[in-house]
Amino acid sequence: MELVAALTGASRDAVLERLALLERRHFVTFDGERYTIAAPLVAEVVSIEGLPPGECRSLRIRALDLLATRQDPESRLFRAQLLALTGSHRAP
Repeated sequence: MELVAALTGASRDAVLERLALLERRHFVTFDGERYTIAAPLVAEVVSIEGLPPGECRSLRIRALDLLATRQDPESRLFRAQLLALTGSHRAP
């Protein structure tokens, strides 16, 4: 949630409010620890149609910078996946 807030510039409360709305409409689910997009098709459409390629790359690079300070396995894995998508030369 903090990563989404940092990437979007929205407050944590605003992110929570929007996630709750998406959860009520069954676009995302909460597994007790994190939110995920509910259906693979929705995730694919969001990733393809959501933002222009240049903006996607910029967000990935910002996320890489934010994740660089985190040492938990999930953040490190996510960072490695983003590195693969950006083709960046940054260290994982």
